[in-house]
Amino acid sequence: MTTSEEKIIEATNKLYSRLTDSLKRNTPSTNGWTALMDMEYHRYIEAKSLEKFEEEFSTTFLHPYNQVGGTVNCICGKSHITRITVMTFPNYGQHWRYILLGSECIESSKEFCKDLEGVEELYNKLSMWSDTCKEEKKKYTHNKCIACNEYSVKKNYEFKNEARKLWCKKCCYAGRVKCTNCDTMRVFMKDYKGNPMRLCYSCYKN
Repeated sequence: MTTSEEKIIEATNKLYSRLTDSLKRNTPSTNGWTALMDMEYHRYIEAKSLEKFEEEFSTTFLHPYNQVGGTVNCICGKSHITRITVMTFPNYGQHWRYILLGSECIESSKEFCKDLEGVEELYNKLSMWSDTCKEEKKKYTHNKCIACNEYSVKKNYEFKNEARKLWCKKCCYAGRVKCTNCDTMRVFMKDYKGNPMRLCYSCYKN
């Protein structure tokens, strides 16, 4: 028995098997893996309730199987309401055009494909979704650094270094912060009102 066959057998009782079985039943695709290849990433949403989800995304054109029992589920049938990925799908004339995938299903499917031969294109697609979800997740847990503009400053965190409330690790170290205009590192200071100075002296003067 080949490694690929062993992995497929091993998958029968796991999350990604439920996902592909459900996709086969609930989409026009011939099998679950084909359905995944047909999907395109649309957006990532974190919501702790159905009401919060509907505030961010209309369920009008959502696949019916994603809406069971008054909640929003991953297409595999399990509830992933806090970390959900909205995918577009060629609906072939159906009244729905969006499918929801839980981040757990994306990660599990990616790991499943990692060592399989012949599914490199699918693995690359799942990896891209996984990376995108991780970046989008930061928007819920981090604020933007005022210097580099990346989501890299933790929200609701008590920093001992006051500058770290606005600047990330890369832009703030050894008592120095990066100027938000010219990127020069300079000593962290406050203005006469007690607010952190975002510009270096040269940029402030000009």
